[in-house]
Amino acid sequence: MTNDEIFTGTLRSAERTIAWYRRRARTCRRWSRALRSAAIILAAGGALSPFADAAGAFSPEAAAFAARLGYVLIAAAAAMAGFDYYFGHSASWIRFTLTAMSLDAAATRFRYDWLMLAARPGSPALEAELVARARRFAMEVHEITQGEARTWAASFQSNMGRLDRLVNNGIARLGAGHNRER
Repeated sequence: MTNDEIFTGTLRSAERTIAWYRRRARTCRRWSRALRSAAIILAAGGALSPFADAAGAFSPEAAAFAARLGYVLIAAAAAMAGFDYYFGHSASWIRFTLTAMSLDAAATRFRYDWLMLAARPGSPALEAELVARARRFAMEVHEITQGEARTWAASFQSNMGRLDRLVNNGIARLGAGHNRER
């Protein structure tokens, strides 16, 4: 392999990884914004619905319905925020964006280091140094992506643990309430 092939191959591999993180960040950003926007709109609707009665523009039945609907809207807002939280769209958007930025910075360092090394007169020692720099860059890309994967795994396990506790506590409360009714 020539130095140019080593440089190009190593950089292309990193650029494919960066592109993957950017695509995933865009997808997560869309989900995050949609879920958070829906939560805000639903919560606002839920908070404002009791004022239908105060406005006096509706029949008493319609105003009462609007007031009860407020609870449903607030519950739906909480569901949207919970969906985002447990499926990690907002957190993933940030994590993928930061990872892409770290990979971009590593690629920039690699390009400049390579240019500085390649500007020196050729020798077997220089060849070895260029290959070593390409190897260090490839390992840096691997370490950055592995760190992101570890962060994701820890977040996923934590979220699932919280969800399990929430469900189990809810089931226990239902069981305790059912036993009291007897």
